[in-house]
Amino acid sequence: MYKQHTIKSGFSCAKGFLLEQKPDSAASVIQALNQSFPDSKKQGIIDELQHLVSEWPAEVIKHQKQDNRKAIIDSLKADIPAMFSSLSNMGVKSSVNLDDLNIAEPVSC
Repeated sequence: MYKQHTIKSGFSCAKGFLLEQKPDSAASVIQALNQSFPDSKKQGIIDELQHLVSEWPAEVIKHQKQDNRKAIIDSLKADIPAMFSSLSNMGVKSSVNLDDLNIAEPVSC
């Protein structure tokens, strides 16, 4: 189903599911990527997972209208850990530290 995806395009799809509050669907995409790519490409998946935790939420929040930010923050705080839980239940091992989850409202000057 996801064999046509590159790692980047697969993660774009997974991020879309996270924005739609569908962490299990996001996990399914990542699990399919993990199964379809050889071990030599697995570091790219790990790197994208780390980016999804440490940098992507701040990028998303920065581009939201002020009145939407709290809802997005709350959603990502719940859905990203839920996605990792689903990945774990699917047997996908990850060394990503969820303590790096960077979700906060940007401070305006």
